[in-house]
Amino acid sequence: MPFQSIQALALISLSIMLTYFGASRTLKGALGLSALKSLSKASTGAILVASVTALPELTSSIAAAILGSSELALGNILGSNVYNLPLLIGLAGLIDEFEITNNIAEQCAFLVLLNLAIGAVTLALGTLPRAAAFGLLGLYLLFIFRSLGKSDECGDPECTTREAVSFTVFGGAALVIGSYLLVDTTLAVVNAYGLNMFLVGLVMSFGAVIPEIAVSLLSASRGEHEISVGNIVGDNIITATLVLGLVSLIRPVEVSSAEVFSTIPFTIAFTALIFFMRRYDWHVTRRNAVLFLAASVCILVIQIVLTQPRALTI
Repeated sequence: MPFQSIQALALISLSIMLTYFGASRTLKGALGLSALKSLSKASTGAILVASVTALPELTSSIAAAILGSSELALGNILGSNVYNLPLLIGLAGLIDEFEITNNIAEQCAFLVLLNLAIGAVTLALGTLPRAAAFGLLGLYLLFIFRSLGKSDECGDPECTTREAVSFTVFGGAALVIGSYLLVDTTLAVVNAYGLNMFLVGLVMSFGAVIPEIAVSLLSASRGEHEISVGNIVGDNIITATLVLGLVSLIRPVEVSSAEVFSTIPFTIAFTALIFFMRRYDWHVTRRNAVLFLAASVCILVIQIVLTQPRALTI
């Protein structure tokens, strides 16, 4: 293996470890703050925890946009939203069967309408203009306001306010460094091998969902499915509003029809499925958890075919 390949692999591994470490520290701080402020579990998952786990997508996508690779940022954003639902619901369902509860149905409906709007604008204009970015940021604030909820059953805080803030600040710093390193190394690989930028962003999104995987599996193993599912749906909403909005403000994102049809319809389909599972009280069983995971693999193959047809014929 060439030295450059070994170096790139080492840097990508380091960036993923930094991202995971930062997410775990920030998560501890967020959960501490939620207990101190008596936030409900649904609010903790949808706002605090989702904001924490969305930081990799936020920092890496902004870094990509600043470096002039808006396609990489778009692939990272849309790719992470596609994989989040089937991958994380599937993994959580393998650990233990559970029922989707709380206000997840309302959040899923919001996410479906949001993706329909993004798809319509990008197909009509071929880009996400800065005017649309302000609209997305406004929807982010609306989501935060609608998701806030107090509770008297959050348990005793395990840390002080100072400790919780310290965990959040230092964990966030590790997330920023790890995400920037991931983007910078990925760009070097793209330039060296001439790969499709959007496709690389999709693959890179697997690295960005590591914090969500860690949080969801930990929550599921402890029976805290409200936090787990709230984190998954909330992360998708934050990524599609705050992250995509900020990226579009930095640099208008050019979008092709293939990129739209290889991501947004799948996100809408899985979100709608979660909506109906909540509405009709369907359980996530181990059997359909396997189907969710298989769907993640199928989507990746479809995206490779649509965005870079030659990739499978080498």
